[in-house]
Amino acid sequence: MALFKKGDVWYIDCYVDSKRKREAVGPIRWPAESVLAKRKVQVAENNFLDMVGRPKTFFEELTRTCIKYAETNKLSRIRDENSIKMLSLSFGGRRLEQMTPLIKETPWIC
Repeated sequence: MALFKKGDVWYIDCYVDSKRKREAVGPIRWPAESVLAKRKVQVAENNFLDMVGRPKTFFEELTRTCIKYAETNKLSRIRDENSIKMLSLSFGGRRLEQMTPLIKETPWIC
């Protein structure tokens, strides 16, 4: 989160759910600093603007959707099923928001 001045107006600049949000506050710095502090608290509590709590989607739900898609739109779903089996070794039981490129628990990677 950042505070910056453009022209005569102070702005708040932050990222919420990977989306950039900017807000004009006014011509004086100290109210902008207090608004920035409020926004930090709101982001931490998931109450910023129109934020709605993200649904807790698990990896298994995503795989079921992928298999249904493969059944109806592909000639063969064998490759998809094999890929899902390998991915479930690392991601099984996790929510999608917990999956990052930095997960160290990948037993099948040499």
